[in-house]
Amino acid sequence: MGDHVPAHWKSAKQVAADTCATMDHLPKATIPWQQYHGKMNAKWNIQLAASTLFFCVTMFAMQKSGVFLFFGPPAMKNK
Repeated sequence: MGDHVPAHWKSAKQVAADTCATMDHLPKATIPWQQYHGKMNAKWNIQLAASTLFFCVTMFAMQKSGVFLFFGPPAMKNK
């Protein structure tokens, strides 16, 4: 009827250590953050450049094949 717990219960600190729920059990970095982010940014920049090039080539091909009418429809003539 009080706030007391049985003597055989573990403390919160011991429970956290047993369940690996402390900061000591979080993963540690294997390489410096700047090196990791530099490598990831280089990869993403290559992907961005490739997708931009693909988009430009696609738009050029679509324009050459007549998909877009940039200057309006041809003039209509009576026969």
